[in-house]
This record gives sequence, structure tokens and C-alpha cells, in this order.
Amino acid sequence: MMVWLRAPGEGELAIGLADAVIPAHAQGRLMSLDEAWAATHQACEARMAEAQARAKACLGEAEIAAASLLADAQAAYETAALRGAEQGRVDALAQWWEEADAALALRHAAQLASRDEVAAIVVEAVSRIVRVHAPGDLFARAAQTVEGIIGEHAAIVVQVHPEDQAAASEAFAQLAERWRAAGKPMSVTVEADAGLAAGACVCQTEVGTVDASLDVQLRALAAVLQRSLDKQEG
Repeated sequence: MMVWLRAPGEGELAIGLADAVIPAHAQGRLMSLDEAWAATHQACEARMAEAQARAKACLGEAEIAAASLLADAQAAYETAALRGAEQGRVDALAQWWEEADAALALRHAAQLASRDEVAAIVVEAVSRIVRVHAPGDLFARAAQTVEGIIGEHAAIVVQVHPEDQAAASEAFAQLAERWRAAGKPMSVTVEADAGLAAGACVCQTEVGTVDASLDVQLRALAAVLQRSLDKQEG
């Protein structure tokens, strides 16, 4: 059963637990994490509103410019027609098409800029939450990724930055405990590698190497957001 720390509003993410029982020692950390997420969500909403306002302003300017260009081109065309100059009509039409195309390109660029900025804001917000407030969640997600591909008899060597070794050890220890409780043997070794960046998580398994680093997970999130925004635009 999923337990939510607070009821999420429409289109809002919230912290939830799959376990109906919250250990006493974890309650304070969970509430702190939920408050951090709520604050970051509010900041993200404000940034998105600001980006949308700027995009709306850009679209308005583009539409005004397009209307002005159209009026100028139409006036030039009518003047040329009154003179009976065939070349004038051709030139006026060519100018209209060129300037109208430029105005449409400006509007499209404004839409793309707004969409990309919204995606970047969300990814940056998630990155800050994971790095600052919940680094253990990164490795819990990495453990879930590895769990989905390893075989029945698993031996895993996890390499992380020295500052992340404790959080990674805890997350993968929980994974090993679940497997052993299910009667599946598992061996997990978490090694510190100073050559890796903070947030890196490289797992050597029997079926190959799995890179579950924070940057990889954020790129996957960005790709999902981009597809969602592309779908909304379409």
C-alpha cells in the first residue's frame, strides 16, 4: 500500500512510501525531505510561470511584428499594383513571403525556448533535491535498476565516489537483504573510487556493467520530459 506524506495536487509530485509503516528513526528525515521537495516544487512553479510569461511576451511581440510586416508588404504590393509595375508586384510578394517566414521562425523559436527552459528547470530541481537532501535515494534507484537485470545468483561490485560510499552501501545492503529473504543468494561489494565524480555509480555484474550514475538518471528524466513536452506541443 502506498502511503503519501501529503496529498499531491493535480500535476504535482509528492513523497510516498510503498511500506505502510514508517520507522520512528526515519520519520524526521522523511518530513525534512518532503518539506524540501515542497519548497523546490514551489520555486520550480515560479520559474516555470516566469518562463511562460516571457514566452508569451515573445509570442506577442512576434505576432505584432508579423502583423506590421504584413501591413507594410500589403501596402507595398498595392502601391506597385496602382503603378501597374509587374516587377513591383513580384518584388512586393517576395518581400512579404520572406518577412512572414522570418516572423514565423521567431515565434517558433520563442516556443522552443520556453519549452526547453521548463524541462531544464525541472531537471535542475530534481538534481538539487537528490544531491543535497536525499543522496541515498540516488543509490536506491541505482539498486532498483541493477535488480531488474541481474540473474538468480548475483555478485555485484559497486564503485562510487568516496563521499557516497556510506549511502551506496546502505542502499545496496537493503537490496541484498531483500534477495536473501527471498532465498536468492547475493554478494554486494561497495568500493570507493576517488577517480569517479560525486553521484557516479558504476555496477559490475555477471551480465555486464551498469552505469546508474546521477547524470545518467537525469538524462533519462530529461528525455522523458522532452517527449512529454513534444507530445503536448503536437
